Amino acid sequence: MKEQTMKSNKIKKYEKEVTKSSTYGRNLNKSSNRGILISAIILFSISLIIIPLEVYADGINVASIGIDETAIITVTNNSDTEIKTFRVWLGEEFNFKSFKTEKGWTGEKNQQGVIIFTSSETLKPNEQVKFGLKADKINPIINWKALDQENKTTDTGVIKLSKLSEVTQNSNVESNENYKNNGISMFAESTFRVIPDKPNTGSTIRITGDQFAASQKFNFYIDSEKVGNFVTDSNGHFITTMQIPNIEKGSRADFRIIGHDQNREKNKSEIRRK
Repeated sequence: MKEQTMKSNKIKKYEKEVTKSSTYGRNLNKSSNRGILISAIILFSISLIIIPLEVYADGINVASIGIDETAIITVTNNSDTEIKTFRVWLGEEFNFKSFKTEKGWTGEKNQQGVIIFTSSETLKPNEQVKFGLKADKINPIINWKALDQENKTTDTGVIKLSKLSEVTQNSNVESNENYKNNGISMFAESTFRVIPDKPNTGSTIRITGDQFAASQKFNFYIDSEKVGNFVTDSNGHFITTMQIPNIEKGSRADFRIIGHDQNREKNKSEIRRK
């Protein structure tokens, strides 16, 4: 009898130890599962923080200014990829009449009406290039696509034209003292455009330029005749208007900008009779 009682007590004690062990194991598993769940949440949170930086990384920025059928677009490469080709095409019922490129770039219009701009040198990150486009109607809708050296699409978009700033008729700035004519007046990167590119004799043109010396006065000439002058802003940019002199017959003319140090930038254009 005593032996049976002792055996029974031992069995009960063993069962209690097993029960404790099982409970501890379950608690341990719960703690482990909790730890895994917390780790997963932390990792997921980190992913939520990191992923948007890649998804929303800057790409190709395309800005534009336009007047009537003409648009000047500025392409800035904010991506990490070098751009080899830039394509533009118009919306329905629009056609390109002409285009202009910066030095070092070439353009070709294919049978589908797409203008393909290419360069021997790629457009590297943080660099920019400008193109001039003229359509057959005002306010054209311009689509664009940027491609890398392997002809893979880097970015695409639609250009929303913004009007050129309203500019009053150019006035003589001889009395303007807010400029400093010292140092070099213009650089290899200095460029300007005349809008429209084929103006009529006696008409008013807009002239816009970039990357000239800041806060300096420049003279504008058509061939050998001085037409007016203007002052660049603190970034070396300007937008102004000039009056084309009355010319008896249409001809090609040199539009020239001359700085105080006699440095000059020149564009050729055709002046048409009205």
